[in-house]
Amino acid sequence: MVSYLSVLPKMFRKARAVLLHRGASHADADDLVQEAFLRLDAYTREAHVHEPEAVLVRTAVNLSIDLARRRRIESSAPTEAAALEEIDHAPTPEQSLEAKERFERACQGLAKLSPKARRILLGQRVYGMSYREIAKREGVSVAAIEKQIARAVNFLSQWMDREQAAP
Repeated sequence: MVSYLSVLPKMFRKARAVLLHRGASHADADDLVQEAFLRLDAYTREAHVHEPEAVLVRTAVNLSIDLARRRRIESSAPTEAAALEEIDHAPTPEQSLEAKERFERACQGLAKLSPKARRILLGQRVYGMSYREIAKREGVSVAAIEKQIARAVNFLSQWMDREQAAP
């Protein structure tokens, strides 16, 4: 299993650049890349992705096409229900920025873990592997995996709290 976490910033920049080149606003590009990543993440839980960057970019482009269609339809016949639905579900710019900052801090924290701890934690949290599957892959006991995950989660929790408190 290959982790694409180390190349996420590059993948995000490429997807964002493609969207900006296609005429998306900076805010829309950021939102679309985030949504595309969430979909990629969900998809990788079910299937192996050989080219995650290509899937991320294609998903972001498809989402931008869908967004443009929705906006054309809404501008020609806006309804009050559609306006309320958009308002109810769209994150504020502050929420988007906060989520992006949290994600960047989490990536930095993951990079501080040992490769083994990172591999174990991502196997369980991102790829949905069971403790038993991870233990078999790593050649250790399930109890050892449980301890590694607990330590990694504890470290990341403390690290995120420290980083958030730092000016």
